Amino acid sequence: MTLFISDIKKTHLKTCLIYLGVSIFVLIFSLVYSIFSHEVYSDYLSYAFLYPLIGGSVVYLCLHFTKKFSKWPYNFYNAGLATITVGSVLCGVNEIAGADTLYYLLFYLIGWILVILSVILLVLGIIISVIKRRKQ
Repeated sequence: MTLFISDIKKTHLKTCLIYLGVSIFVLIFSLVYSIFSHEVYSDYLSYAFLYPLIGGSVVYLCLHFTKKFSKWPYNFYNAGLATITVGSVLCGVNEIAGADTLYYLLFYLIGWILVILSVILLVLGIIISVIKRRKQ
């Protein structure tokens, strides 16, 4: 049993480090893009690194201290966070280029739906596990 919990904790820490790397990549991308954008800046692009940093690294660091739940909430959460981050980067690039489109709103909508769905699935998993424990 100890080995199983140890593997789970390693997975959470590995995911935390991956999100930290992704946030550093997005930060460097936004800085480089800002250099070549002729002094035009976008808050969407400048702060896009916060989604993987706070939503990814901090959340998975907190999950490091919990037990394992179903894989579905984690998959939906990761997909939602990636969709929100990409939507923010695309919105920033479009804003700097002067283009106007509403497609990035779909990224935010779908991303937040996936994140909310993952939270609902996580809460349902906790409730089901509590009910199963009470029946035993």
